[in-house]
Amino acid sequence: MAQLKDHFQNFISDPERRRIYEREALAFEASELISRLMEEQQLSKTDLARLVGTSKSHVTQLLSGSRNMTVHTLADLAFALGHKVEIRSLPRPRKDRVVSGKALRTAPATATPRTAHSPDPR
Repeated sequence: MAQLKDHFQNFISDPERRRIYEREALAFEASELISRLMEEQQLSKTDLARLVGTSKSHVTQLLSGSRNMTVHTLADLAFALGHKVEIRSLPRPRKDRVVSGKALRTAPATATPRTAHSPDPR
């Protein structure tokens, strides 16, 4: 297991590969969030598709990652499930802030669900 972890750390030590990894991890996290909310509410893909006015195949493609889930689509899916998605950024180590010699202007974001009826913590 340690060998796999070392290989992974070596792989993402390249700034371009790290950027791609972070992008894909965020997309995966969004899909997992919607899947978890569906499971908690015992809703099928067909149920969710009906709630947002799309097809089951479209929902399947979004959740499998074969179709790009936009921020708008993520918000629509979460809303249909009675949640609101909030995005926050986390600072990254300085060594990870440069890609191909150009400084990045934004940090990767993470999404967290908040029930539609819970108060805004701000």
